[in-house]
Amino acid sequence: MKSGDLVTDSVSVWGTTYKVGHVVVTSVICPDILEVGIIEKVVVRGSQARFQVSLHDCARDSNNIFQSIPKNTGKLVPHSSLADFKPIFKRGTGKSFRFVLHHYLPVTNITT
Repeated sequence: MKSGDLVTDSVSVWGTTYKVGHVVVTSVICPDILEVGIIEKVVVRGSQARFQVSLHDCARDSNNIFQSIPKNTGKLVPHSSLADFKPIFKRGTGKSFRFVLHHYLPVTNITT
């Protein structure tokens, strides 16, 4: 955090509203494995939104449903570096959650 940063519960960027509790895709490892973050805080610095997120790895099962596994780490992610600009509404209250993507995401993090 720097002087002048604004901490808030929600922000609208390019017509999309992001709120605390939303899930955002931070990286696509392969089509069946995603890294996602649950937004804990929204930080606005100048004209850029950044999200403090708790990270999860998510794997797709045979029914096309992603299941999360907590990483117990977090990071500050600039809006411009998200792998998908569409937030996902987290369902449930547990640390682990499930969701379905209704669109294709290109691979953004190639590992060897």
